[in-house]
Amino acid sequence: MSDFMAGYGHYHCRVDSITFLSDSVLLWGDEGPISLCGPVSFSAPPAFPPPETGKLVTGSVFSQTVAEAYLIRLLSVATEAGFPFMTFRPEFRFRKVNEDTISVSILIQIEDTSRVRLSGITADGNKEVSTRVIERISRIRDGMVYSPETAAAIRSRLLASELFKSVSEPTFQITGENNYQWYVKVEEKPSSRFDGIIGYSPASPSKPASLNGLIDIRLKNFLGNARRLDLYWSREDKWSQEYRLNLAEPWILGFPIDLKLAAGQLNQDSTFIRQQYSGGIDYFGIDKLSISAGLETGFTTGLSNRLTRQTGPTVLNSRKLVFLTGITYDDRKGKSLVTNGHTVSATLGYGNKQITGPDSVVAVRSVRKSNPWLQVDATLSVWKPVGNQLIWYGSLRANHRSVEEPELSDLIRTGGINTMRGYRENQFLAIRQGILVNELRFPFEEESYLLAFLDAGYLVTPRIEKAGLKPTEMSVIGYGIGLMIRTPVGITRFLFALGKGDTFSTGKIHLGLMNEF
Repeated sequence: MSDFMAGYGHYHCRVDSITFLSDSVLLWGDEGPISLCGPVSFSAPPAFPPPETGKLVTGSVFSQTVAEAYLIRLLSVATEAGFPFMTFRPEFRFRKVNEDTISVSILIQIEDTSRVRLSGITADGNKEVSTRVIERISRIRDGMVYSPETAAAIRSRLLASELFKSVSEPTFQITGENNYQWYVKVEEKPSSRFDGIIGYSPASPSKPASLNGLIDIRLKNFLGNARRLDLYWSREDKWSQEYRLNLAEPWILGFPIDLKLAAGQLNQDSTFIRQQYSGGIDYFGIDKLSISAGLETGFTTGLSNRLTRQTGPTVLNSRKLVFLTGITYDDRKGKSLVTNGHTVSATLGYGNKQITGPDSVVAVRSVRKSNPWLQVDATLSVWKPVGNQLIWYGSLRANHRSVEEPELSDLIRTGGINTMRGYRENQFLAIRQGILVNELRFPFEEESYLLAFLDAGYLVTPRIEKAGLKPTEMSVIGYGIGLMIRTPVGITRFLFALGKGDTFSTGKIHLGLMNEF
């Protein structure tokens, strides 16, 4: 009965007698005076803004539960403001206003206001990744104020680096009188990854059966310091292959800036050879956001097309210089088996394409030698849980190229396991395209899942008379099933995909192996 009346502010109620009736119970007594909230004050001004008193409004009915919740909130706010050692002693003061009313005021005696500022970090469990690298990735600085939000941000940054399998919630440790340091326990991931794919495409009226492949080696801590080196090779068929090398040097001059360099060569269908070089910077000083800028140059050499026994080059010699700028937002906490998150990226490139020869062909064709160049690339990806077991992955990618007289070397090549599943590698050529990817994944153990997918694309091809291309717009669709499973030799991927008009016998099979070491 006392607890019931206290909920209404009557903490001094009295029960004198109880009468039991056949269908009820009568209580005889006095509810006593009502307790109303008085002011909430501090013995000394706190070093941080105290939380709003909320329901402890002067004149409202006093509730012990509400008062206790306020005091707990006060501790939480103090910790967030960098005072985890703050202690206080609440003093409840009761004042009789009249026979029916009691005023309850609260005086909070603050006894410890030492603020925790941290310098440096101690890591436990790191072997290949140095503590200096962990400190840089965490973006800590001397004199940082401790708070749970800052600790959570440090953990998120370390996980996003892809260097660690697990990261504990960062805490702090005492290293001396009034000296504190961050402390975190980590479990490293293998810093290198090998990704290999073997694809088989059955024979078609235009092409024989072919075995193609891809090798992608990524070193995420090359020579220490979280330096990244990527080596890439792919073979579309016996006439086409590509090489790429990418290097990222982190933390230039101690700032959150990556210096990125890249080089590559594409030999395509015996029609052209393109060499490409780029350099740029990537600023990542804002959580989940990176901003990039750079220059890209390329040199294309046209070849006589041995496939069609055509004399003279289908693609003219040219060089290209493009200024690139981009932005990326990524709120995923890890990238191994993502269950929830988003990524958004957009890149804009503007420059010039210069025709350099052969002079005899340029003169005959009356080709414009200088052409403005514009390219736009944008991607939106979403991972979202569906029920208790499934994960939905969706991606929308848009690409656009603009140049007055496009050639084969200017077009976007689409098709295959990384773009439009159910089709040959680089089967389609487009000046503009939109690709929609839908996947439903069923995880059954760590980094292993079954999947069903549906890809849809809209492609626009320009007129290129010399190459025999006519302006077309087409819609394509690909669908199938797959399996990703961790084995003793790495993560094995299997995909069976069907394209538009395919039967079971003409489906595409992709096998891949990804191993971390």
